[in-house]
Amino acid sequence: MKKAIIAMSIPMAIFFFYACKKDNGTTTPTPTVSNTTQLVAALTSTTGTSGGTGAFSGSVDKTTGALSYTVTFSGVNAAAITLDPVSTSATSSTVGSVLLAGSLPTVSTPVTGTATSGTVTSGTATSGTVTSGTATSGTATSGTATSGTVTSGTATSGTATTGTTLTSPQTGNTTLSTTVAAAVASGQYRVNIRTAALPNGAIGGTITAK
Repeated sequence: MKKAIIAMSIPMAIFFFYACKKDNGTTTPTPTVSNTTQLVAALTSTTGTSGGTGAFSGSVDKTTGALSYTVTFSGVNAAAITLDPVSTSATSSTVGSVLLAGSLPTVSTPVTGTATSGTVTSGTATSGTVTSGTATSGTATSGTATSGTVTSGTATSGTATTGTTLTSPQTGNTTLSTTVAAAVASGQYRVNIRTAALPNGAIGGTITAK
């Protein structure tokens, strides 16, 4: 008899245990998925002529596009810090670039001199007029041809100018588009430090996930 009672009580205990658990509203927590990627980059000479170095660290949220960053550098007079697509490295293109700090150095466009030919004006002979009263013989004045002067244009080479010099470190926050944020997190962007002497980039490095 005791065995029968014990055998019946075990399933009932299990039933009440799960019933109480259900009543308490206990649920299994869902793991939180982070959309934030930690980023790093080592900055070295872009052209081989700059002795500067630097480093980039930060994070980007691929859902909101929020980017936080710190850029340190030495050996360069930084005018601007940009994020550039890897495909446009060390070129004058700023398509797809994101300006993080400073202002882009401006380069004047070389102007090629154009020779302007002078216009030659032919003189017109004017005949003298005889006025009645006192006979005055008219004097014929022959026109004088004036040759035009050819002025050669002067070619002026472009000169890089900038009104900003950045100091290290540069720290900040900005919001990227979700497309750019995803590209940054997947190694498709690089940090580029531009100077007046090297407006396309003095030092830089590709961003990688940490």
